Amino acid sequence: MSTVSSRTRGKAGSISAQKSGTDRPVGAGRVSSESSSSTEKSRSGTSSKRSSEGLDATPRSIKHRKQPETAYYVEKPEEVWETGELAVAGEEPDERELDENGNLKKVVRLLMGFAIFDPCNKNKMVSLDALDTDDDDREMEAAGYVRAKYQREEGSQDELDDEAELEEEQDLLYVRLSGIIRYYFDFTIPDDPVWIETQYAFYILDGPSNEYAFHFRNFYRPKYIAQRLISSAVAEEEMPWDDFIEDSRGCKDMFGETWVESDLWRAADEIYGALDDLNNGGLHETPIVEHFLNKTSGKGRKKRSGANASKRRMANKVPKSRLAGNPDSAVLKAKNQRPVQITSRIAAIARDYIHSELQVIGPPPRAPDKVALEKQRKERLRQIDQLMTRAGKVDVELRWKAKSKGGSDFLSRVVVDGQEFEVGDVIVIINERHPFWKNDLDSNEEYVVPPDAHVFDYFWFAHVHSLSGEGTAHVQWFEHGVCTFMQETANPQQLFLTWLCDDLDFSDILGKVDFEWKRTVDFVPTPNQFFCWQMFIRTRDSVSTPEIDWANWGTAMQMPPPFNCPVCAYKHEEEDKKRLRKTKDDQGTPNGFSFKGIHYHLHDVVLYEGPEERDKQKPQPAKIGYITGFEKRSKGNDYGRVVCRRFGRIADIDSDIIHKDGKIGKDERHLFVTEEEEKVDINSLIKVVHVPHLDLVEREVEGGLQSWADASPPNHFYVQFMFPTMEPQSWDEHRVLGLYELPACSLCWNKKLQEVKAQEWFEKTMVHMSAIDVFAGGGGYGLGLTLGSRGLLKVTYAIEISPSAARTFKLNSPETVVICQDSGDVAGYWEKLLQGRKVKALFQLYGDQMVEVPPPPEKRSIKCVIAGFPCQPHSGMNMYKKSDDPKSHQYLNALSYVDMFEPDIVFFENVPNFLYYKPGATQVDEHRVTGGLEHGGVKLVFRALHEMGYQVSLALHNAGHYGAPQGRTRMVIVAARMGVPLPQLPELSYAFPDPVRELKLQYPFDTRRCDILPGRTELGSVSHYPVTIGDAISDLPRFNWGLGRGRQEKDGDVQVIECSKSQNFCGIQGKAEYRHRPRTRFQVEARLKPSADIQHYTRCYNPETVNRVLGISLEPGANFKGLNPEDQTWETANQLSYTGRAAFKKKLYGRLGRDDYFPTIVTNMSPTAKQSQVLHPWCKRVYTVRELARSQGFPDWFRLVAHGENVTTMVRHIGNAVPIPLGKALGNELFKSRFEEEQNNNHF
Repeated sequence: MSTVSSRTRGKAGSISAQKSGTDRPVGAGRVSSESSSSTEKSRSGTSSKRSSEGLDATPRSIKHRKQPETAYYVEKPEEVWETGELAVAGEEPDERELDENGNLKKVVRLLMGFAIFDPCNKNKMVSLDALDTDDDDREMEAAGYVRAKYQREEGSQDELDDEAELEEEQDLLYVRLSGIIRYYFDFTIPDDPVWIETQYAFYILDGPSNEYAFHFRNFYRPKYIAQRLISSAVAEEEMPWDDFIEDSRGCKDMFGETWVESDLWRAADEIYGALDDLNNGGLHETPIVEHFLNKTSGKGRKKRSGANASKRRMANKVPKSRLAGNPDSAVLKAKNQRPVQITSRIAAIARDYIHSELQVIGPPPRAPDKVALEKQRKERLRQIDQLMTRAGKVDVELRWKAKSKGGSDFLSRVVVDGQEFEVGDVIVIINERHPFWKNDLDSNEEYVVPPDAHVFDYFWFAHVHSLSGEGTAHVQWFEHGVCTFMQETANPQQLFLTWLCDDLDFSDILGKVDFEWKRTVDFVPTPNQFFCWQMFIRTRDSVSTPEIDWANWGTAMQMPPPFNCPVCAYKHEEEDKKRLRKTKDDQGTPNGFSFKGIHYHLHDVVLYEGPEERDKQKPQPAKIGYITGFEKRSKGNDYGRVVCRRFGRIADIDSDIIHKDGKIGKDERHLFVTEEEEKVDINSLIKVVHVPHLDLVEREVEGGLQSWADASPPNHFYVQFMFPTMEPQSWDEHRVLGLYELPACSLCWNKKLQEVKAQEWFEKTMVHMSAIDVFAGGGGYGLGLTLGSRGLLKVTYAIEISPSAARTFKLNSPETVVICQDSGDVAGYWEKLLQGRKVKALFQLYGDQMVEVPPPPEKRSIKCVIAGFPCQPHSGMNMYKKSDDPKSHQYLNALSYVDMFEPDIVFFENVPNFLYYKPGATQVDEHRVTGGLEHGGVKLVFRALHEMGYQVSLALHNAGHYGAPQGRTRMVIVAARMGVPLPQLPELSYAFPDPVRELKLQYPFDTRRCDILPGRTELGSVSHYPVTIGDAISDLPRFNWGLGRGRQEKDGDVQVIECSKSQNFCGIQGKAEYRHRPRTRFQVEARLKPSADIQHYTRCYNPETVNRVLGISLEPGANFKGLNPEDQTWETANQLSYTGRAAFKKKLYGRLGRDDYFPTIVTNMSPTAKQSQVLHPWCKRVYTVRELARSQGFPDWFRLVAHGENVTTMVRHIGNAVPIPLGKALGNELFKSRFEEEQNNNHF
């Protein structure tokens, strides 16, 4: 059976006369109305006829609305008239392509808050149905707010900051459209919108104005219902009628309204017409359509004929080429989206919160035993009643049962109101923050406990560490999951241990609960039994649930009271760290001091804060000094001082000075020592760093300088030269430092050298962790993790649906099994094979031949799951949020891979807005959703990982803090299986200036929200300067665009390359001839391996765009304002344009300087796009593919693959990636955790 997609549309209408965009005066903006006895007849108004024919007469879901008074459109003061020159924010008018006839292709835009009216009849508002009439003299126009319909690929993961999103809203133009030629509506695609076409553009209708809503609802409603039926028949040809009705239950149209079965009969005329237009006989044989035709007596009816029907079928369709984009995006289009496939365990967790279609792999989750649940509910209510009764007692009987051994003042047991308690019990205390205890305890009104109440709703939980003879219990508090941000999604039986302890009167103890410590993954609690195996820790920049340190816990439990409380011991240790203490060597000779847990010795090198850095506005790293002496405390100096010989940074020396040497670069780890000294307050010390002589590094460290840098990026430096002062004026002032001229603390250096050599040995002997990368893209996330873990992690399997991205991954990682398929289909295919079931073969989406997807790896052979699940539904740049978007739920698919393979480690990432994602939300209009589970996505991730036995940490990370030359914040979730060390958060290394974006999580019983912040680098507090544009790309070849012979220019040795639309790209390919040797650590690491193809080229633009770029000054900060008047465009010169209405503060054709940072890399990097600061610091062109790849930290050997060598697709691969430096920082923490585990197991 075959089906053919077709669109219906209104009849062609006349085009109104062209109107000037600036000369025509406009009137006051308002809508007037006047009485009219005539009403427009709805095409779907056939209910009375059908009732008489005996059809289903169930109540209508939407009542007929009274026809309003005739409304008229009145022009608005800010109104702009549509012309061929009109451009809205985000469009590239000069880059419009030509059709086969040599005419400009029409742009696609979004029309919001619109009204449609007849300009020849006093601007009377009319329905689009009028285009279906034979009145050729009728004219129809529209007006509304216009926004660009970005031709972003469906797979793009763009993310801009809040300021950019605010600008997005302010960029809207209110436009009066020229005459409407026709409308379009595709019945074969679910939720496909209504389109209209004018002389200049296509417009997608997105929400009418309030005044026009009645007209549009009557036009749209029957078409939407017809679309639901036909698109369902097209998508699943064998779907039964009952399944169609059930699947459609709760579906809402653009007005947020549902429909019932009887609405189908009222829309019969529209459905008949759509079926006629489709002209697809096979569609009539599907169960859905056949049932409908039989039900409405339409089985034997004749097809519609006549001039009107013919015109509907023959009118031009919306040009598919304008929507298809790059062929890679075809698999990602909404019509090709597959249901999210998840395992039964994940389905059981998500089913109460996800209302859209999910496909369960294998048997569905077992339905709860209602009898057992009711029994448990009654037991809970009985326990709550008992505890509340006990809480209401004033006089409580207390009896000491027995004393602890040794005759101490501590007890082993105590009896409170007849109930016995002992050390180790988990007790309950009144939760005084609950409204019941605040308002109702002393009230005369009887309080009724809700039937679904739990003990944790009213009481706190605590573990008893000791019972004092003075009548108090020393306890350590638990936090129940519902009292954390997880709230309703938390396991009702799980408790989390906290770092809080307290002393309670025996009379405060109300009772105890059935409790068990969970020490194995397969532990299953009995009904109404509580359990615990994790801590709950929230800090300024993270939330984590690490496993309890059972070794330390056991040690503490063996201690006699009051020394058996781990919290007290921890507090004492932390307080002790704050004290300043002298230290001695093995012979008892004083050799330094300890402060805040760090040991400082004579001849150590330290990072310390300096007062002048705090006063500077530009990013500054900490100062570095070599301890030469100590100074005792004095008045006004609480801790004393250290005397430091100052180190300078080679990067601080003027480039003209250091480049005279020809070999010295601006490596941020390269220091020089001076003769200057400074006295530093001990309170200003930050940490100890290591600065050996370069020759010593090369001699002692097997991998040389690169291995030394990789071993600890924030803490490893090196020195080679000495200058008299911190600000050398000439290279001639330097001298080479002797190998042992600057002796290091032997204790610290030997310990560090031993650690580095042990890491090198571990790197050679470690067992590699096989990883699977789901939603792999081009491989950026996996590559960063692999490089940072020093090869500990190896991506052996990768799943990516985009053919070009999959080819990119395979090209750069040939040993990886790359699967080009939908991750859900692969999960279903693999899970069935793992279960030993027969399954239909699944084939790769790329390649000229049918290549079967390989079988799955063995269940526990995968040690790590990596997933940067699609973020478009959560991205701030996504204007088209859908409550039922399948991509919204792909995190559940990622969790299913964790469930399938039970890896040791999990790395998830997404945009920060994922924290605000609300599963179960209701669609309000095309752009907005409402309701749903607050923070639901991250809540379900935590719950699922906890259920599978994983410790979890969540934090926001700005890639600029780890060495990327751009600010890009990502939400990162790291999980470790029970018994596996949870990697720590990476230490911030670079003083990147990107503003902090705060995200908030709500906690019950807490008047404030918990802020989750990316780690902050206070001025003068971290190791390195941030990486700039110049640091990243100064060594790449330079070339200018050329535009014919007249505009070619020579700028020294800068090459000029013709930029012509006849070519795929403009620039340099093949092996690179770099401009100079690497001058920064960033450039060194980019060029560690030779590049077979540098891909140093841009996309090609039309001559108008090239001409404007060539006309922009090379000064940093230059933009369109410097263009000649004749080169200005409507959007750069017209006061009514989105740029003009922003007082021309936009940064179109913007150029950043070498000391600036790349803008956040998105998929549309062009001079007139949202991210328009794309002009090269030194060259007259935009950034190349290689320069954008460098901005994300990709090494030069990494090559990008795109269908037809499409540069836009290559940029999409780059923009979708996790910055390599961030991945490396996370991978380095994985390496360190495994290395420390080996050390603790005495394997060295």
